[in-house]
Amino acid sequence: MCRRLILVFAFAFSFTTLTPLLASAQVGAQAAAGDTYVSPTYGYGLTYDATWQVTDESSEQTSDGTTDFLAVTDETADVYFVGYATSGDAMDCLQADIDWLRQADGVTDVAPATDEQGEPMIVGDEGAASGLFAYSFTSGRGRPQDGLAYMSCQALVGGEAVLEITVLTAATAFDAEWPAIEALLGGLVVSAGAAPTGGDSGGEGGSGASSEQLGAYLVTVADDVDAMWTDAFAAAELDYTSPGFVVVTELVSTDCGDVEPGFANAFYCPFDRSVYVDPVFAEELADRYGEVALALLVAHEWGHHLQQLLDIAATSVTTSLSSPTSLQAELQADCFAGVWASDAQARGLLATGAIETAIVVLAQVLGDQPGAQSTNYDEEHGSGELRTWWFLQGSHGDTDACLA
Repeated sequence: MCRRLILVFAFAFSFTTLTPLLASAQVGAQAAAGDTYVSPTYGYGLTYDATWQVTDESSEQTSDGTTDFLAVTDETADVYFVGYATSGDAMDCLQADIDWLRQADGVTDVAPATDEQGEPMIVGDEGAASGLFAYSFTSGRGRPQDGLAYMSCQALVGGEAVLEITVLTAATAFDAEWPAIEALLGGLVVSAGAAPTGGDSGGEGGSGASSEQLGAYLVTVADDVDAMWTDAFAAAELDYTSPGFVVVTELVSTDCGDVEPGFANAFYCPFDRSVYVDPVFAEELADRYGEVALALLVAHEWGHHLQQLLDIAATSVTTSLSSPTSLQAELQADCFAGVWASDAQARGLLATGAIETAIVVLAQVLGDQPGAQSTNYDEEHGSGELRTWWFLQGSHGDTDACLA
C-alpha cells in the first residue's frame, strides 16, 4: 500500500510527506467535488460539511492494485480515508496503520490506549477492526505533545480490499472534537466495488422513508431485538419477559410521566417496563444517519430492559423524569446494543458497514430522559471514546463482555 500524508493541526504540528513504500503512478481524475467524495475504485462515498476541507486526494496504481486516498481536516482533527487492494484482513490493515504511524516523522511512543481495567482498547476480527492509540509527537515549535489516533479498518470487495480510516488529534482535543468527527463519519456510505452493499437498513443518511414506513421499521427492529434476547436468555436458562414497545403518535400516559410526539427522544420506563420512541425524533435521526440509527436506538433502550431483568436496575435506569441515568448504565446499554447489532449484521438485517455507522451515532443521539437533553450529557452517557469502546466490546464479543 502506498499513501501520502500531509498533516496540519491548528497547534502547528505537521508530518512531512512519507516516502511511498511502492513505486506508483497517478491514475484517474480527482474524485472529491465540493462536499462529496466517491472512491473511484471501491465505490464508498463521503458527504461532509464546510467545516471540513480536503487537503489531499488521489487514486494511485501500485504493484498490488489501486489505492484511493482522501485527507480532510477541520484544523483540529485530521482524518484519512484509504481504500486499497490487499490479501490481508481487517486486523492486518489495523496493524499496518499502527506501523505507519510509528514510522511517521517526529512520532514516538505509539501504544494502545487502555480502559479503566488497563485493557488495550483494540477490538476486531477479519471483517472489521478498530482501536484507539496514544502517541507523542513534536510540534512545529519543537515542543513534545500527546496525541490520540482512532483507527478503523473494514474489509471490502469480498476480502480483496479494505477501507482504512485514521483520525488524529491532540489528546487534549479528542473529547471536544469527537462530535465533529462523528458527524463526518456519519456521512460515510460503504459500498462493495461500484455497487452499494446492504439494503434499507444501511448507513446512508436521508432514508426518504415515510412516517408509516419508519414506524413499521421500528416495530420490525423491536421484534428482532426481542427475539434475539429471548433466545439468549433461554440459552442461559434465565427468565425473560418482553418489554412494551410504543411509538408515541399521540399523548401517552406512562408510569414515568406523560409524553407526546415531539418529545425528541426515546426512553425506557422501568415502572411499566416499556420502551417509548418519538416518531418525530426517529424521522430526523433517519434523515441524518439512515435507518441503522433507528435500529441502534431501539437496541440501546432494550439494553435498559435487560438491566431490569438482570436485577441491576437500581443503579442502571431512571427512577423519575428528573433524575439522570448513571454513566455505567448507559455504557452497558451501548454494549448490549453492540451484541445485537453484530448478530443482526451477520443475519443480513443490517447492511455491511452498519457497525461503523452505528459508532458515529452513539455520543450525540441516544438518551433516556423524555424532554430536553441534559447539559451534562457526557457525564451521564459517556464520551464518544467510552461509548465507542463499549459498543465495540459488545459487537465483537458477547453478552459476557457487557457484564464484566
